Amino acid sequence: MADIDVLLSASLKRIAQPGDAAGVADAIRARVDAGDTGTPATASGFGARPWWLFLLSGLLVILVAVTGVSVALGQPSPVTPTPDAASVAVSSSPTTSPTLTPTPTATPTATAAPEPAPAPAEPDPEPAPPADTTAPVVTVPTSSQPQLFSANGGSTIITALATDDTGVVAVAISWTGVASGSASMVPGWSYTFVLPPASGPPPSGSITFTVQAFDAAGNASDPVSVVVPVLPQLHAPHSPACRRKACSVA
Repeated sequence: MADIDVLLSASLKRIAQPGDAAGVADAIRARVDAGDTGTPATASGFGARPWWLFLLSGLLVILVAVTGVSVALGQPSPVTPTPDAASVAVSSSPTTSPTLTPTPTATPTATAAPEPAPAPAEPDPEPAPPADTTAPVVTVPTSSQPQLFSANGGSTIITALATDDTGVVAVAISWTGVASGSASMVPGWSYTFVLPPASGPPPSGSITFTVQAFDAAGNASDPVSVVVPVLPQLHAPHSPACRRKACSVA
């Protein structure tokens, strides 16, 4: 409704011209003074009245109408405040509500199992000593008795001397002939041999004693031997026992 009133007031202002009420009244008085009685009115319900009375009433109506129009046109139309550009920009811009960004929930990180500490490096093995390829050396054995007498079962000590660059660990002795067998020499490398008594006629001949030395690497010396004669009698021919009694073969 306010917009329609504003538009109507503006239109009336453009088409209406303010009337001059004083000019209209002067024109009417001039005609009356000139003797213009006007056009007699036809019979009406109001009876016979002077014509000027009707004229005066019309003038009053016109005067009131013109005055009302002038007052209406003279009233200032309501001015709608024009918003400034900043207000329009602010009001026209949509208000952006702040977007709430959800706080991400931290995902627990799986803790990796600690890697086992590397095993300490094993020290390099010491180089093996060069292989021992040197064989022992053994001297020709000796017999404590130059001969053995089989009639009474004689005995003798066989001795040998053995050497090696790393040491001799064993010396073996073996014998063949009138009797046979083998054994190990005791340290100092000696062996006591006993000829067992003969169960029948005493044998005669010889016994060959062979010795061989060994070192820790298993190297063996060359075998060396000694031969001891065996006589079929009880004692040596020139021994004191033979002088007391005859030494003969049993």
